[in-house]
Amino acid sequence: DMVQIAAFAFRFTGEALEPVPASGSIRIEAHHLSKQVRDRATGRPITLLHDINLVVEPGEFVAIFGYSGSGKSTLLDALSGRRRASSGQVLYNGIDFYKGFELFRRSIGYVPQQDIVHRKISVRKALYYTARLRLPPDTLTEEIDSHIVRVLKQVGLSGKELSPVDTPSPLSGGELKRVNLAVELIANPSILFLDEVTSGLDAATDKRMMQLFAELVSGQKTVICVTHTLENVEVCHLVLLLHRGEMVFFGPPKEAIGYFEVSRLSDVFERIEGISAEKLAERFRESDYYHFFVERRMSVHTDAECDHPVSTVSPMIKRQALAEWSQLPTLITRYLDLLVSDRRNLVMLLLQAPVIGALIGLVFGISGTPQERAVGESRIAFMLVISAIWCGCLNSTREIVKEVPVYLRE
Repeated sequence: DMVQIAAFAFRFTGEALEPVPASGSIRIEAHHLSKQVRDRATGRPITLLHDINLVVEPGEFVAIFGYSGSGKSTLLDALSGRRRASSGQVLYNGIDFYKGFELFRRSIGYVPQQDIVHRKISVRKALYYTARLRLPPDTLTEEIDSHIVRVLKQVGLSGKELSPVDTPSPLSGGELKRVNLAVELIANPSILFLDEVTSGLDAATDKRMMQLFAELVSGQKTVICVTHTLENVEVCHLVLLLHRGEMVFFGPPKEAIGYFEVSRLSDVFERIEGISAEKLAERFRESDYYHFFVERRMSVHTDAECDHPVSTVSPMIKRQALAEWSQLPTLITRYLDLLVSDRRNLVMLLLQAPVIGALIGLVFGISGTPQERAVGESRIAFMLVISAIWCGCLNSTREIVKEVPVYLRE
């Protein structure tokens, strides 16, 4: 029997539990992965991914590139579980990922393209609240502090822990990207998904970020990155080229240059322009690269143990619901901290009621006969109620919209 605790696996021999090699790391297999959606205008199905097969070993840094709209982010979301594939199977350490998602959710880190991190609060507080939400509830404050120091050193932000999270001052664009990365690394995930996190950065910062990602895999972490910039992909172990939803290459970046007969990798786009994606995919499936980097690395057996963890998902979800309620004090504390940190917004919120009240008092009078005073008072009461509803809806809607990306990420 296999005993699995998140990314850690043990095999019961009949007498003892023995750790499985590479326990704590994650090996990804994708079998015949496809994704279809419906066109909102015509209602016809559109294929975003078609029959993707790949294997990513622990400790590998994989870059996914291709034309805009080729399915890069769709593939990344399918592998990470954010937007599941329409058909096919994703295996994490031989277990059906979609069925056993709860087993691996704490082992996954995801950094999106846009900067999704609370502004104005300090870098240390941003990491502290993330640690409180993602680390076990019995984690001591001293342990969290050591985690924060470790992560800040890892991403090269030592000395910036008291700086407010904001750009262009006091943090640069590259430093803000590192804060986003640090927020995910605080939970020490086994696998890290990066969706165009270097877009918009200068060449020097892009190079430093790619080198930083390459350093992360030294601890047997798996890093999968979507990128448009190909100048620094030589630090990756493997590159995956998508063309109109088809995988047309998967292998080392230096081998891709020879495979497409170009002088540099960025010339690949001109090489494949106008060529059918199906023909390119068929050519790749018949090549030695597909045999060596896909077929030979696939598991020999089928997923016979996939159904084992499914029976544990239901009670895990119940425990997760209880854990979410236990996070409420942390969420409230963080929100109050955000209000106090953004002083301009706080002042505007505090001034809304007295300013609107003063304006209503200037416009409507309550002098005259008793009947005139009654009419004036009713108008004032009506305007006060309308103002309270309007300001309340406006403020709460703004806060909800602001929090939605953070909520989805967390």
